[in-house]
Amino acid sequence: MRKNLTVKWILAISMMGFSAYHVFANDKNGAIASFVVGKTFYKAQANSKWLPIKQGLILPEGSAIKTGNGSKITLLYSKSEFRVAQNSEIQLTSFVEGKKEGKVDMVSGFAWFKVDKRPGEKVSVSTQTSTAGVRGTAFATMFDPKTKTAMNCICEGKVEVANLDNSSSLVASSGTGTSIAENGKVVEDSYKDLIVKLDAMPGFEKKIKANPMLSNCLSCHTPKGWKSKGVIKDETYSK
Repeated sequence: MRKNLTVKWILAISMMGFSAYHVFANDKNGAIASFVVGKTFYKAQANSKWLPIKQGLILPEGSAIKTGNGSKITLLYSKSEFRVAQNSEIQLTSFVEGKKEGKVDMVSGFAWFKVDKRPGEKVSVSTQTSTAGVRGTAFATMFDPKTKTAMNCICEGKVEVANLDNSSSLVASSGTGTSIAENGKVVEDSYKDLIVKLDAMPGFEKKIKANPMLSNCLSCHTPKGWKSKGVIKDETYSK
């Protein structure tokens, strides 16, 4: 009898957890902060004060979000997911809804995006030098405001990347990436045999030395055959 009651309680608690996740992930009022580590902040308007983010907080359209050293946050909106790494800042400029395009501005740092694929819907991630337009894919965007360099790494699907005046653009596929400096051309790069599923192979270390921003990729991909320090692992990646 007790065993049956225990099983029922476990099932009930599991269903409650699933229901809460489902409601939060589909909240139409904003993006839900589903996972928070360290010091993360937001402001709903440009003239607002930065306020701390707690897990479960709903962030409205237009919110700016920043993370401190050793901090990170995962945001859910509808069936899309945004993961913002440490020392980064983004703005949720607009949420996708029907024909309305979703827009995220990457101010600085690193963020990973998994965008739900829906007919007619589009999400773009912009920096000071580039725009990446997607429909159902997973990719990362990095931006260094000092050098004005933007980079994208495509994990799944395809991403159309262009500079701000659209004088240079290309469609990058899974396993490749792009880089673009201020007023520069969009350059494609391949990570074949350098990133293998969740492993970062030794050759990727050379890529990082040439462009330190790529070290952010090690939050998801573990060095294999070499070592790297100072990277905060994202234990939720691929889950």
